[in-house]
Amino acid sequence: MARSSADYGLAPLPSESPRALAGRVTSGLALAEPAAEAVGRIALAEERATYSAQPAEAETLHKDSRAARHGIAAAAGRGARWRAWLFPASMMAAIADAVGRVPGAWAGWTARLSRRRR
Repeated sequence: MARSSADYGLAPLPSESPRALAGRVTSGLALAEPAAEAVGRIALAEERATYSAQPAEAETLHKDSRAARHGIAAAAGRGARWRAWLFPASMMAAIADAVGRVPGAWAGWTARLSRRRR
């Protein structure tokens, strides 16, 4: 849910709990009732998986995640949907992380190459 909400401009804050993010997404996008309920169930399941010794049952999570994603997309504006489709924030963060590692990898590769030439 954090990635889907970030793709539509509602990235989770570092100190934000899953339930707080769910509340912000639900109220910020004025989600329809089925999507809002699905977002709430996902948040509770994530909190239980993180903080509880006994995680919640996962039978409905796939269905809930689909309902939440569709609800978030439906509630977002056309521009946000296009941005999420073309340049999803979750994907951009992964690309930025990978690009940030390129100089170190390049330096290591060239150092190994120069040692082999000696």
